[in-house]
Amino acid sequence: RQQRPKRRGKGLSFSESTAMEEWDEDSLAKAKETGSKKVHLVLFYSSRGFYDEGRDKDFTGKLFEEATSNVQFVVSVNKVDCEQQEALCKAEGYKLSSVQKKAALALYIGGKKKAWKGGKLSQLTEKSLGNFVDAHLPTNVVKTLYSEAEAESWLQRECGGSKAKAGWGLCVLFVDEANAFKDSLKFLYSTFAHKYQGKVSFARVKSARSFRTESLAEISKSAPAVVAFCNGQLSQAEVFPSDVTKPLSRIASRFGTWIMSFYGGKKCANMIDLGKLAAEDLRTLPLKTLKSLLQKNGRACTNCIEKEDFVKELEIISKRVVDKTEL
Repeated sequence: RQQRPKRRGKGLSFSESTAMEEWDEDSLAKAKETGSKKVHLVLFYSSRGFYDEGRDKDFTGKLFEEATSNVQFVVSVNKVDCEQQEALCKAEGYKLSSVQKKAALALYIGGKKKAWKGGKLSQLTEKSLGNFVDAHLPTNVVKTLYSEAEAESWLQRECGGSKAKAGWGLCVLFVDEANAFKDSLKFLYSTFAHKYQGKVSFARVKSARSFRTESLAEISKSAPAVVAFCNGQLSQAEVFPSDVTKPLSRIASRFGTWIMSFYGGKKCANMIDLGKLAAEDLRTLPLKTLKSLLQKNGRACTNCIEKEDFVKELEIISKRVVDKTEL
């Protein structure tokens, strides 16, 4: 008896220039590593599915690309063709026969999978995707500050001194004035806070108009705004040079580039004026910052082993800076 050939649907197709990666088992294994800071959106689909006949018949590859075009600057957006990766899809709970009728979307964060339950994929928007990600981020990634004393304490605890929690010596503060911390902006800020945990500390203050500290009070006049502080010092500040109320398409890539400009703590180390630091001030700096300061001043200090060795070497440089200033 002659078998009837299998019917082939149109499936989903994507543009040749798409930035989305096609996932395999290795990609999935990395995303599921416990403690992973990277956030992944993954579309499980079929390149032979019958989407034009199903309950979500308006969903297309083009629609998904448009909905994620700006989101991809904040999180990793990927896809899995279950026709090619049937075993992988099945292991994640998506049978090929089901995916051929309706594509599925999942979020991988901190090594765990969260399935999309926000309605039809044909109704996906940048806002709904952002809210989906934000709802599953750890609640403590962005600290909320309510007073000037809390802000100063946060700066010192997270970015100042030898026990600073932020490895790059960088604290990023969102200064809000009109409840702008929501939707796409909250998604952007909170996702970066999660991604750079341990390197950069992120916080938000609802208003700084009443603050006595001149730098914070001045920033609040142009709020909402984002400002970076180095080494726990209010005097070592840099304001994000774009209007944060602009659409995600206008600020997502710029914000990521701006944060990465502080990579490794070198930029914060360059803001330190050795001529104004005493030995006791040097001892409060993280070892990584001390090493960056030496590099900045062209010193390798190959014989330095203990932290005190680096401090003494920088004291010599500091004395020279002061002597030159006094000449």
